[in-house]
Amino acid sequence: MFTSLVGSTLGFATTPEANPCKGGVPEEVKPPIWTALGPQECGGAAGGSKVQSGADVTVDSEGVLAGELQPITAHFVKDMEMCPVNVHWHLGSEHRNSGTYDQPPPADLDPANEPLLMGRRLAGDENQAGWWCPAVPQDSDINMSDDYEWKHCEGLKVGYTYEIHWPHSNLGDCGSKWQYQTHFMDGVLCNANAAHMSPEDAVNAVFSAPNNFAERTAKIGVQALVFTLTNDDAHDYPEWDMMKGFNPTLATNVAIYQGSTTAQKNGNEDCSGTGGMVTWQVDRGCHKLSAKAFDKLCGQMKAIKTKGGDDMSSDLYPHNSRATTFESITTDIAMAVGVDKGR
Repeated sequence: MFTSLVGSTLGFATTPEANPCKGGVPEEVKPPIWTALGPQECGGAAGGSKVQSGADVTVDSEGVLAGELQPITAHFVKDMEMCPVNVHWHLGSEHRNSGTYDQPPPADLDPANEPLLMGRRLAGDENQAGWWCPAVPQDSDINMSDDYEWKHCEGLKVGYTYEIHWPHSNLGDCGSKWQYQTHFMDGVLCNANAAHMSPEDAVNAVFSAPNNFAERTAKIGVQALVFTLTNDDAHDYPEWDMMKGFNPTLATNVAIYQGSTTAQKNGNEDCSGTGGMVTWQVDRGCHKLSAKAFDKLCGQMKAIKTKGGDDMSSDLYPHNSRATTFESITTDIAMAVGVDKGR
């Protein structure tokens, strides 16, 4: 009763618990490490940037820039004590794989999606979408009716292609109400921010033990799956908790390479300061996912705030897709035949 009076009748507001992943800075301010890892001019070693993402993950595809870390080939959670710290998605695929997500986006993208795209808009009419999966044949038995009534997600459309990302880190506040964060960099760097680690020390922790990922102090990785959105119950996957990472029964042809966090559409001009820090585990398939399953995920994301955690509302709609990286900023290790990460 007293709490109710203080919070409403008397008009006093209780002070919200500080988000430890912000490192003591205000919610609207980027922590120092994140600021230090911001965009920079591309150009390899001369320009200061290191290997970038999203790459062409077609088997045998390769770039020309040497990475400085061995990619993490082990299971992020089961073997590396990492945890998912965010989930978000991009309109179209940021990665490209020949034979699956290698189609240009449709010329008549629904304009209702355009204002919802995250990130800086470029001048002119440049499309913010990435690569597309082949269209579902009109005479198929798959329900592609775009009449699903969304309760939680925003700006999604049946028939469109999306690349879902699950950033993982062993610096996340794993197992707590603060595990999931928006922006994802707050989650990836949570414990480093909480400890007020300097940007230099944080970067050195990531690049420690470059040839032995098991002994690395700080580990950062992203799982990625590409989907065409349907309105079909056959693609609900009720046993899959989409907050925890990609679907192990679907991720059977996974490309693993070293890169960066992704950036804006003009990512071959402005590179991410996280170059070389991130292991990507990217499935090469074009899968199908129901609107119902996607909406359930968005509902889970909203619930994070109600449980006292971070507000993930800015990740409920599509982000723009970075252009596939040029060879000059892509790892020089050829993309290997995929491995099954469904352990």
